[in-house]
Amino acid sequence: FQDRSPEGRGVDVVEREPTGRMRKTASYPSFELSQLHLTKETVKMSMADPRLLSISQLGTLVSRFGLSRSERATETTVAFFSKLFSPCLACLALLLPAPCCFRFERRLPQTLLVFLSLAFLFSFMLIVHAFEILARIPILRPSPFLIFPWACALFIGIRRMQRVV
Repeated sequence: FQDRSPEGRGVDVVEREPTGRMRKTASYPSFELSQLHLTKETVKMSMADPRLLSISQLGTLVSRFGLSRSERATETTVAFFSKLFSPCLACLALLLPAPCCFRFERRLPQTLLVFLSLAFLFSFMLIVHAFEILARIPILRPSPFLIFPWACALFIGIRRMQRVV
């Protein structure tokens, strides 16, 4: 990778005209791509499934993609946010029954509180997965779709805790 620049085979040079049409201006059987810099790590990360990469690797890939709306960029962003927010689910499971415990004290049986917590977690994860499916559609940036359910849960949780306290 470091000895020579990458070489492309069957390279076409395409330019956009002022009218918006694309026009092929040149064609080469082989062409040295001097502006393309490849390392073993970038090639390995670009070929791997985004769900198998670590959060730090996904973070570097998401920052490299920038505002791209390609399928690869979208899948990488979805994998990054799902791995980033998955520990928040454990926190949500722990804090979910707290407002019910403060309000009802010992009037409700504990099994009912556990059942309500699990039902809410199931419903919330269903909503999160629905927004992940919406985020995979490359029309808009995926990050607002992935952050929205968590922001709503945080907002509702803060409001409920303010009412209790």
